[in-house]
Parts: sequence; structure tokens; C-alpha cells
Amino acid sequence: MRESVAKLRDQPYRAPGEGRVIDIVVFGGSQGAASFGQVVPEAILSLPPALRSRVRLVQQCRSEDFDKVRQRY
Repeated sequence: MRESVAKLRDQPYRAPGEGRVIDIVVFGGSQGAASFGQVVPEAILSLPPALRSRVRLVQQCRSEDFDKVRQRY
């Protein structure tokens, strides 16, 4: 795990209150990135519009999947 990510474990959890942005970071190895590239867009798109509008998402994906994942969003 990258040191910059590991350091986040010391940050207190802040529940996403009403009106707050919900930050989501998605990353994994090549197999995880391939699976997440299919599952995560569908999950995000299934959220109610009011909730989906609060999501700020950063997602790692394989270069060969980039255009497909971007199009799904």
C-alpha cells in the first residue's frame, strides 16, 4: 500500500452529512481494476440523483478499459 494512502488511517472518520461531498477513491491491481471498472459505474449510476450529485469519484482503471469506463459514467 502506498505510504500516502496508509497515512489516511490516522484520519478520523467523518460521516457524509446532508449536503456534504462524498469522496470515493477506487483502486486495485489489474484484476481488481477490471472488476471495479464494471461494477463501480453501475453502482454509482444506481444512486438516487440527489445523492449521486454529491459524489466526487477518483477511479483507477486499466488503460485498455479507460474509454469504456469513462463512457459508462
